[in-house]
Amino acid sequence: MSRFDRYRDELLSSVLALAPVPVETRPEGLTFSRPPRPEMGDLALPAFPLAKIAGRPPKEIADQWAEALRTAVAERNGVLVSTPGIPAIAIEQVTTAGPYVNFTLDGAAVTRSVLEDIVTAGGCYGSAENPTESRVMVEYSSPNTNKPLHLGHVRNNLIGISLCSILEAAGDTVIRTTLVNDRGIHICKSMLAYQRWGNGETPTATGEKGDHLVGRYYVLYDQKVKEERRQFAESHGVDLSRFSSEARKGKAKDELAALDKEAEQFEASFEAASELTAATQKMLLDWEAGEPETLALWRTMNEWVLSGFRETYDRMGARFDRWYFESETYKLGKDEVDRGLRMGVFEKRADGAVWAKLEQKGLQDKVLLRSDGTSVYITQDLGTAVRKHEDYGMDRSIYVVGSEQIAHFKNLFAMLELLGHPWAGGCYHASYGLVTLPRGMGKLKSREGKAVDADDLFDELHQLAEAKIVEGGYCESPEDVSRVAEMIGQGAVKMYLLQVSSDKNIQFDPNETIAFAGDTGPAVQYSHARIQGILRKGLDQGLIREDELALRTTGSAADPLVPESGESQGRRDGGAWIRFGEHLPAGPFLSPRTVDAAVLHEPEERDVLRLLADYPHWVRVAAGQLSAAPVANYLLDLTKAYARMYHQHEVLRASDPALMRARLQLALCVAQVLRNGLALLSIEAPDRM
Repeated sequence: MSRFDRYRDELLSSVLALAPVPVETRPEGLTFSRPPRPEMGDLALPAFPLAKIAGRPPKEIADQWAEALRTAVAERNGVLVSTPGIPAIAIEQVTTAGPYVNFTLDGAAVTRSVLEDIVTAGGCYGSAENPTESRVMVEYSSPNTNKPLHLGHVRNNLIGISLCSILEAAGDTVIRTTLVNDRGIHICKSMLAYQRWGNGETPTATGEKGDHLVGRYYVLYDQKVKEERRQFAESHGVDLSRFSSEARKGKAKDELAALDKEAEQFEASFEAASELTAATQKMLLDWEAGEPETLALWRTMNEWVLSGFRETYDRMGARFDRWYFESETYKLGKDEVDRGLRMGVFEKRADGAVWAKLEQKGLQDKVLLRSDGTSVYITQDLGTAVRKHEDYGMDRSIYVVGSEQIAHFKNLFAMLELLGHPWAGGCYHASYGLVTLPRGMGKLKSREGKAVDADDLFDELHQLAEAKIVEGGYCESPEDVSRVAEMIGQGAVKMYLLQVSSDKNIQFDPNETIAFAGDTGPAVQYSHARIQGILRKGLDQGLIREDELALRTTGSAADPLVPESGESQGRRDGGAWIRFGEHLPAGPFLSPRTVDAAVLHEPEERDVLRLLADYPHWVRVAAGQLSAAPVANYLLDLTKAYARMYHQHEVLRASDPALMRARLQLALCVAQVLRNGLALLSIEAPDRM
């Protein structure tokens, strides 16, 4: 927590002690916010919680409260907080706006406190100083080993990556995991197609990523089945066009019902007669029986895919502490079913099937074992959930999975509660909406070969960024062009997908994401790069000297800008926990002793300072909501506020040296906070664009 945050906490306690309604503890909802307009003050406090306790109108409470506060401010020379180690920021004015009490603070003192907080904390600004006791597992990505990652997977990964960083910034210990779906009938489809038509080709021989090669055979299998279906229909005198959506238009309800029944009968006949379907099912049985040749092919193709995944993961910044594989966990869960039967929370019905009795949880009963004793998908998830807790003993378990699985996870968590697992209440489904494409392409479908592959998407964004860089002459060497283009391309897609609340569907358009202005990742990155350009220009013009600047890695006690106490670095005993942001560069900054914060009083400057002060709050909000959107939108707001300030007030051409240094320090603090926030979203901050 920054010194300014501590000041706000202490101020709230002091203000509450002067409330017209006596309370022993802080009422829920009583917290500072920002007034809607800067001229209304720096902090606002609602009277609603106290009005509810007293049974009086909120405005009446606010007026009485403000009067008591004005008296106290006058008696104490404006200082209501005088705790050692916390800045003594004076209150200049107390006013009311309806049911709110507003506070205007000493602008120079606030500016000095906020800038010194950022300079001192550097890359750690906004992150918790000490660890919580909470261990959180985040499971994300969870791909299938029969195709490359596509745009929908990208959204999943980016949500997971950012959630892990945000929770770490909040002080939690985070375990990153993924559950790879590497078995089942869909995997066998790729295997069978490769076995029959692959001619022994390999990723090395074709120069193709392994996941792309295997994905081609998944698509090929679908094409072969379609051809087999066409031939079957032709030999049986069935016109498949009769079942198309076009043919269904204008038909009466009873006609559609008859058509549906006919289509179902045809599909059942085709499935029974399909040689490819039978061969695929036999391959699955061979795999389950451990047939050596089938297992060898499975291992080879899976490793090709996983190798390709790792390349894509590296590119977008995904990493995992533990990989779980369904081939190793799919038999888990039957012990939990047996335990549930003994406890009476599951029941075996007349046909031998086992069901979970979920009606008491407000849900429909769910089958766990079929009448033949085989398990269903949720049975496996039961066992895997227990295994993960046995492995890591986490307090919370977060599953990043699409919104189409909401019902599945409600059932899963309810079953874990029925089984009496005390940690079941810490399970959470971080769902997200679909990603669609413009021009009516609809939901991504890999089997039809219409998916936007993650690698192809990244390549396209890289090329678009590269063209902009070359056109603008922003980089000096081809190596720099390629390096910065990759940063911009990744920043574009990450900001585009993360700024939207994860429960909403998104229409993705690459051309919109790559713009250097507006609510985009490149616009935030450009703001950071522009500040670095101002610094370089100031050095070139001799307005500041290299020896006046301090650039360090956060946490280096050798630098005089950092307190020597190791406690501020947030390390757990034994060094197991490292405060988020210690890996980020801190600065460069001017020494606070050489900066007069009092000269920064323009409205645009104050707007930027308010936003800088609020950054730790938005990190906490993001952690509480399990969403990257608050941080992403904060960065967009800070970028726009800084742009307004930059265009209104010159930095290097300021009217006097003291103002130039203060504005430069403010700009450098903006760059630091942009860098810190972008790191939470796994976006790099270029120094040149």
